[in-house]
Amino acid sequence: METSAQTINLFQMNAGFSPVFSLISKYLRIISLVFVIVLIFVGAGIAFWFYSLNVTRQMTEQKKLALVKQIESNVAKEAMMKETKFRLSSIGKILSLQESFTPFLDTTIRIAQVPELTSFTLGDQNVVALSIKTKTLSRAIEISNAVFTLVSERKIFSPMLDSLTVESDGSVQMNISFKVILK
Repeated sequence: METSAQTINLFQMNAGFSPVFSLISKYLRIISLVFVIVLIFVGAGIAFWFYSLNVTRQMTEQKKLALVKQIESNVAKEAMMKETKFRLSSIGKILSLQESFTPFLDTTIRIAQVPELTSFTLGDQNVVALSIKTKTLSRAIEISNAVFTLVSERKIFSPMLDSLTVESDGSVQMNISFKVILK
């Protein structure tokens, strides 16, 4: 049997490689080791990156929960603040519409003081009704003069003597009503 260059020996373990492939095969083990090392470092880098993303996400979630709790607590406070502000504005409106009792009390004190003054009533349209009990008729006349003085000073108008009773002991019970002029 003749062997020629064109025959293939199937029992031979080494086959002929091209020169480029034989050069690469020498460094194939080194290249594969470098590739594995690079792959490990890239994998570790990606793992570290995912770990840092997870830690950042957890911290963000914790901040979010804290802020949500803070907002929930502030919502109640804000609602109370708005309600208080609304009530204060309502109170301000009420106070701006209310009138002072000072003119009513001042005119009453100029007419009669407490021992003689038995009743003070403030009615609609600035009407004041007084019940006065004096010990003498002369004091009742002084009270009437005080009413006329207040009319002349334009502090009150429309005075009316509603009733006048002279008791057997000389004391006088009188009921007077008038309207106070507010300035």
